[in-house]
Amino acid sequence: MKKILIYGLDESEADKTQAILERIGIAAYVIGDDVLDEKVDRVFETEEDFDGRHQKFPLSYMLFDGFDLNGVVSVLDLLHRNGQDFDGVKIMRTDTNSSWKMKDLLTHTADSYEVGKKTLILDEVIRSCHGLDLSEADGKARAEFKKSLTEALKLLQSNAYNAEQIDRVTVNLVNAMKSARKLYN
Repeated sequence: MKKILIYGLDESEADKTQAILERIGIAAYVIGDDVLDEKVDRVFETEEDFDGRHQKFPLSYMLFDGFDLNGVVSVLDLLHRNGQDFDGVKIMRTDTNSSWKMKDLLTHTADSYEVGKKTLILDEVIRSCHGLDLSEADGKARAEFKKSLTEALKLLQSNAYNAEQIDRVTVNLVNAMKSARKLYN
């Protein structure tokens, strides 16, 4: 049976989301901080809403059980078409995460979500470097820019980074770009 758990939406938004999903036969239940010490598979056994208070995690989450990726996309599209966009974190229940405590799943996923967002920002900064004319910048500024760009590209290619590393190379690259531009603008 397909089921969705919702964490972090205010009561009105959660009610609207549940009503939309109910129309197509998908059970959706609100969970809150009271289930954070429970195992994921145990929480998915619910047939009713929990206390929806959600103060431990600042993000909103939608946890999917019984869905493949296309099913998740279909649900998100349905919500969008009904004016209920969900911009929070999406999680699929797996054999691996079913035995985790709910707080561990939300923590792990929040960390991955933040790294993903920061990676997209770094990617945009790198894209903005394409076609940048540094011919008028002095050798030191050009060298620092190239070093910062290379460091950012190598980090992304490694696929082994955390949020702090992404932040560091992003700041270094932006500062190198600014220094190079100041010299010839």
